[in-house]
Amino acid sequence: TYNYTLFLSLLEFISWHKVYAKKRNIKINFYIFFETGKSIYHTNIHSAYKENRKNSNFFGLDNETKDFFFKVIDKNYQTAIAVLNKIPDVSCIRLHMLEADFIPYYLKSRNLIKQDGVSDIIYSLDKDMLQCLSDDNTFMYFKHYKSAKMIAKKDIYTHYLKVEKLTTDLDYSY
Repeated sequence: TYNYTLFLSLLEFISWHKVYAKKRNIKINFYIFFETGKSIYHTNIHSAYKENRKNSNFFGLDNETKDFFFKVIDKNYQTAIAVLNKIPDVSCIRLHMLEADFIPYYLKSRNLIKQDGVSDIIYSLDKDMLQCLSDDNTFMYFKHYKSAKMIAKKDIYTHYLKVEKLTTDLDYSY
C-alpha cells in the first residue's frame, strides 16, 4: 500500500500543478526519476555508504516473504512508470542501481531541458539536488514537516549551512 499511496500522491501532485498551470497559461513539463537498488557509484566509492539506513532483519520477514515484497514493489514501479508516461508532458524513468541525484544536474548543465525565460523547480528534500541551483531561474521546493519554502542559488548557504555571508564567489561553471 505504501507505493500505491505514493503513486496516488504523485498523480494528485501532477494534476494540481497541471490545473494551476493551465489556468495561468503556463507550459509545464515533469521529469520524474525513481531510483531503486543500491547505488553502484556510491558503494564503489565507499562500501558502507548508507549502511545506517539498512534494517538487517527487514522487519522480521523471512526470505520468501521479502522476495515477494520486492516483486510487488517492482510491479508497482512498472505500473506507475507506464501510467505516468501516458500523461502529456510527463517523463518518468526508473534508475536501477543508480541515484537520481545526478540526472537533473546533468540535464540542466548541458541545457538539455532549458527553455529561455522558463524557470525550473526541483521538488526534492535531497541536499544533493542543491548542485542544480546554478542559475537564477532554478529553484528547489523544500518542505520539512509544516515548513515549506523555495530555495534559490542565493539561499543555499543561509538555509543549509546557516552562513550569513560567503567570503568568496564560487564558480558554478564546470
